[in-house]
Amino acid sequence: MILERIPQRAQEDCAISAIAMVLRYSYERVQTDRVRFSQFDDKIAWWEACLLEQGHPCEYRPLSDIYLVQTAGATVVGLIVLQNYWMQAAHIVAID
Repeated sequence: MILERIPQRAQEDCAISAIAMVLRYSYERVQTDRVRFSQFDDKIAWWEACLLEQGHPCEYRPLSDIYLVQTAGATVVGLIVLQNYWMQAAHIVAID
């Protein structure tokens, strides 16, 4: 699977762009879904709920397992969440 790049529009909307790329949805659709899923469950990230509703399983793996994405062919994409505790911020990127 080759992801089509959907650029961020603001400093804190990396998850919207990454999820839009993975699901092949428009930025606007995911932005609308974010509002809906943010009210859905406080135990998981809004984007996890969005992926699960669309039938995409979510599984947290260590970065050392990145080869699983690289060797799985066109059926697997990965989302890498990079947490910066010093800045109290995170960044999410999609890989295929």
